[in-house]
Amino acid sequence: MNFKTSLLSTAVLAGSVLLTACGGDSDNDSNNDAASNNGLDYIFTVEVTNLTYAQPLSPPALVLHDGSYVLFNEGTIASIGLEELAESGSNTSLLQEAQAYDSVFDTLAGESIILPGASQEFTLRLEADHDEELNGAHISLVTMLVNTNDAFTGEKNIDISQFEVNQFKIYSGPVWDSGTEENSESSETIPGPAANGEGFNASRENDVNKVVFHGGVVSMDDGLSTSVLTQAHRFDQPGSRIRITRTQ
Repeated sequence: MNFKTSLLSTAVLAGSVLLTACGGDSDNDSNNDAASNNGLDYIFTVEVTNLTYAQPLSPPALVLHDGSYVLFNEGTIASIGLEELAESGSNTSLLQEAQAYDSVFDTLAGESIILPGASQEFTLRLEADHDEELNGAHISLVTMLVNTNDAFTGEKNIDISQFEVNQFKIYSGPVWDSGTEENSESSETIPGPAANGEGFNASRENDVNKVVFHGGVVSMDDGLSTSVLTQAHRFDQPGSRIRITRTQ
């Protein structure tokens, strides 16, 4: 998937509705026990909502896995797949990395951007013969803020093992900096519609070179001479909202 080409052909309006972050979780109780599914596959729907004002989100990468798999950790070096997603929005390499692990049950590649204020829904499936794995099942997902150098949002290692049928929970997705590229905010280095610049670059320009929570964009309005971004491209924490429902 050539995300940059797809993105450049999409007209994005900056004046989208700003959503309020939703913290904590919410449940809808069911009489069905999560440990018994009567031979049916376990199905989870994941709704991702963009909480930013002018930051389209790239097609997400979603992973259904057990507790031993970790998509990334704060304070450690990003994988090549995570670097590619955080710099270009492409989810291909990250999902290929995940599929190499026996601890990963299912992966899903989003196919279109999520505009500010909009939501998309995805479905992940755990086969019925993996009953024993449901007790340790987790979901991780990430997506790029495309009007940045290497910012991404989402959540990792969400424990879904105790979900009952029709139960849902809501999570707030922080914004991280992959630490793989300097946050120059320049027209040459941002792939989104604010700049239409370069996406993934294999060289690691950042001396930090580790995943950290993102401090936010600076913008030209605040004196960053290299920046093509405006105050409209700023974002608050969290950058996304994630609603997970067990539907079967």
